Amino acid sequence: MAIRGSVNTIPSHDVVLRHVVDELTRTRDPSTPEDLAELLRPAYPRVAVFERLVSGEDQHLYVYRDGRYEPERCDPWWDDPEAPRIQVSRTDGRLTAASGSWASLMGSTPAALVGRHFLDFVQEAARPAALAMFQVLAHEREVRSEAVVIRPDGTSLAIEFRALRTDRDIEVCYRPLAT
Repeated sequence: MAIRGSVNTIPSHDVVLRHVVDELTRTRDPSTPEDLAELLRPAYPRVAVFERLVSGEDQHLYVYRDGRYEPERCDPWWDDPEAPRIQVSRTDGRLTAASGSWASLMGSTPAALVGRHFLDFVQEAARPAALAMFQVLAHEREVRSEAVVIRPDGTSLAIEFRALRTDRDIEVCYRPLAT
């Protein structure tokens, strides 16, 4: 039995999360809130999905990307010139530049990372979410969300990111999430 009602995503500004949830409920047909949470967890490790239970109403789910409601922070951390950042080609998804701080975060060097495809840094199960971010940026100028990146040595790191579409490419700033 599929989810038969509506789904709210929180935070509401996360258009990538919204896109991923819409795609999963359309293509994978999860039948319970727990099923949906399991499908989302590779990309959003802190996700929680709750059902509003009101007698006589259609099913309604709340998807909390951060596991619970958190008010919007007004902290433009991405403006810090030392924030780890990369530039990604809008046409082929390959890294065109990488800051030293991003390379350090990844346990590598900028020279070893530039030219690689952004999906090289994404778990197989989270690739639909990563592709959704890339697709959303064709229509949105800015996207903020969370993800899990895979370092070249295979270790993973939960991060939040801000991606900004420019005339030539996509600039992505990262910040590790507190665990």
